[in-house]
Amino acid sequence: MAANSSASLANSATEIGQSESSIAIRRVIAWVIDKIGVLLILGFMILPIFWVTLTAFKPLNTVYSTELLIIPTLNNFRVIFGPAQPIQL
Repeated sequence: MAANSSASLANSATEIGQSESSIAIRRVIAWVIDKIGVLLILGFMILPIFWVTLTAFKPLNTVYSTELLIIPTLNNFRVIFGPAQPIQL
């Protein structure tokens, strides 16, 4: 009888150890998935700001281009903050 009870205690201890390790693995996986989700949402929110900033420094002929390699220009800011120009309808 004593052998059976000690064997069952050893088995239950092993099962507890395995369940604790599986819980730890699940926590790590949940943490990684959580961080990936946060990074995706953050990227989704920052991408338009990045695109607007990039477009602000592009020359007019490359505004609708998807190239990331550009020669930055401040001409767009000169037009906005320069003297007022009449509106032609």
